[in-house]
Amino acid sequence: MRRILLALLFLSVTTPLFAQKVAKQRSQPYTVSGIMQHTDLEGGCWFLQTKKEKFELTGSPEDLRKCYVEGRLVTLRVVDRPFMASTCMLGRRIEIVEVLDTNFHVRDPIIMQHRIVGTIHRTSAGCWYIRTKEGFRYEMRPPIPARYRKIGRKFDRDVRFLEGSEGTCNMNGVILFPLPDTGRAMPKKYDPR
Repeated sequence: MRRILLALLFLSVTTPLFAQKVAKQRSQPYTVSGIMQHTDLEGGCWFLQTKKEKFELTGSPEDLRKCYVEGRLVTLRVVDRPFMASTCMLGRRIEIVEVLDTNFHVRDPIIMQHRIVGTIHRTSAGCWYIRTKEGFRYEMRPPIPARYRKIGRKFDRDVRFLEGSEGTCNMNGVILFPLPDTGRAMPKKYDPR
């Protein structure tokens, strides 16, 4: 009986010390890189797939919003959260301390050229755009020349643009500056070819 009591006393003293040591080791931030994945398991779960294992992320809503894009390559500064509950149970639970990098997969968007006719406007967030009569909105990507930073000014030019919501303001397209020169042709003696 005495040995059992001594063993219990020994365990009661050493177990908290061991738990503190493990918790201290796990609370140290470290860097992890991988690809964000989504599964329909349990109503939809996000996880970070690295070369060796899977991680479930926790953290601020802003950091999670940056990461929750399927196929996005992310580099994060994280700490372990082993005692946190999870409905998905897909991998180790980690908490985001800092989002270091969110790389998109390499892609070559198609640059189109078209005449856009409309008026210049600005959102409350500071995005300059052109609204056409048909209701389309085309974001102007900085640096925007001073002559195109006048609200209500008419715009009628051939432009190069990316179709779709490629910009930061989520509009129908993004106009790329500098605009193509629609003026006089360059004299042949100055032709760089």
